[in-house]
Amino acid sequence: MWVAACGMAAGYLAVALWLAPAYGPTWDGVKGEYRWGECIVAYLASGERDLLDRPLERFKLTHREPHPDFRGIDFHWYEFWPLSAMLSSASEQVFWTRLGWIPPLVAYHLVIMLFVALLALVMVRFFGRRLGLSVGAASALFLLLSPRFFAHSFNSLRDMPEACLYALTVMAGYLALTRTRLRWWEGPCPN
Repeated sequence: MWVAACGMAAGYLAVALWLAPAYGPTWDGVKGEYRWGECIVAYLASGERDLLDRPLERFKLTHREPHPDFRGIDFHWYEFWPLSAMLSSASEQVFWTRLGWIPPLVAYHLVIMLFVALLALVMVRFFGRRLGLSVGAASALFLLLSPRFFAHSFNSLRDMPEACLYALTVMAGYLALTRTRLRWWEGPCPN
C-alpha cells in the first residue's frame, strides 16, 4: 500500500512541477501572503520585532528581478493565513534565493504542491486500509483530477493548504472516534 500511496504522491508532484511555471500568482498571494510570509520568515531568522511592521517597506523581493512587482497592493495582518505564507516564503528562500533551482513563483508555490501530495498519500493509505487499495487510489485520483482542485493545487496559497489540513483533520477525527483514542483530539499536550 505504501508503494501505491507514494506513487500517487510522486506522480502528482511530477505533473505539478512540470505545469507550475505556467501558473501565476493568485489574488490572495499578491495582496499580502508573499509579503507577510517574507516578514515572518525574516523575523524568525533575526528576532527583530520591527520586521513584522510595515511589510510593504520590508518586502525586499519586489526589488529583485525576475520576481514580479507586487507593490501597491496590501492585506492587513489579520486578513491572511500565516502558516502557508510562512512555509511558502521559507520554500522561496531555500529553493530560489539560496539554491537558485526553481523560479521565484514556483518556489513559493512548492509548499502547496507538497501539501496536496501529502494529502494524496494519506488518502490512499487511509481509504486503502478501510475499503481496499483500489478505492484508496481512486479517491485520491478523483480528487486530484477534479478540475477546480487540480488548477488550484499549483498556486492557491490560501485555499489548498487549508483544504488539505481540513481533510487531514477529518481523517484524524475519524480515527479518534473509531479507535476510541481521544488523545488524537487533545494533541501533544501532557495529561
